[in-house]
Amino acid sequence: MSTFMHRPLGPGAHARALVCSPGESLLWAVFARSHHYDIDGLDQLGAPVDGGRARGLGRMRGSATDDLIGDDNDDSDDAVGSDPLPPPDVIVCGPEAGCLAHEHLAKVRPVSRTRLRLWVLTSRRLAILEQRVRAEVPADAAPVRSSPLARMSRLGRGLTRLGRTVTDTSPGTRATFGDNVEGEPVAPKEFRPAVEIPHDAIAGGRVATRRTTPCVRLSLVDGSGFDFLVLGDDGAACARMAAMTNGAP
Repeated sequence: MSTFMHRPLGPGAHARALVCSPGESLLWAVFARSHHYDIDGLDQLGAPVDGGRARGLGRMRGSATDDLIGDDNDDSDDAVGSDPLPPPDVIVCGPEAGCLAHEHLAKVRPVSRTRLRLWVLTSRRLAILEQRVRAEVPADAAPVRSSPLARMSRLGRGLTRLGRTVTDTSPGTRATFGDNVEGEPVAPKEFRPAVEIPHDAIAGGRVATRRTTPCVRLSLVDGSGFDFLVLGDDGAACARMAAMTNGAP
């Protein structure tokens, strides 16, 4: 029996609903959960390599994450602890600490066991959003500075709440398929903006190799960048994603 009715919206649909503004073209979008670092002077979680202090500094980075994504972020189920690290979906690479790729990702927790990250490349920017997993901030909370990316995120949350309202006010019992409800549009997951890199900081994309596995390398203008491993060992898919990075239709 087909399970397509249980499937949530894919990354492209989320990107169009939450990120793309009028006149902004979507090049590609992917879901990812974790990123590691391949930068001299940093360990794989992005902490400075300084003997026994590296692990402690890595733990301290968690509080810095709240400065970017808000106080309603409960990371208790994301703690790395002594469990083996999950394999990375993205590798942040560069010549040294402080490069552009490191600078932009420095306040994003590298490993999440529960949250999806949405990486979106458009004709205007590379945007990274993180899935919300807790209740919304109360309506009387202090306002925060808005941005186009934040407004797109709020639009997605509004669509989700609208879907829930329809469910609550409709008579009868309707079948559910995973997170989807019979007779309702499939709502996007709730994401919050985390990082935005302007298009003029992006140099282009190409197929690279990580230990014999093909990946897509999105390079920034200073030579740093991101290796995307989310396509597995599918070389043709990597070539297609690299071409789209460079603007191919």
